[in-house]
Amino acid sequence: MEKYINLDKKDCSYIAHQYFGKSAAWLQQRIYGYKVRGKVYTLSKKDIETFNFALQDISKKIGSLSIS
Repeated sequence: MEKYINLDKKDCSYIAHQYFGKSAAWLQQRIYGYKVRGKVYTLSKKDIETFNFALQDISKKIGSLSIS
């Protein structure tokens, strides 16, 4: 990914489970390009699309919140 993203495991957990059906560790490995079992894993084009959709979806949900 071109821009720096600072997500801890709690931040990743919701997105990973809800949008990818995977663990927070799985998502962090791909966002940060961690080396796992000798191979560097990154997000595929489809994963990037899903991640961007997740961010937009969460943004819409937060934007619709209000306190009465």
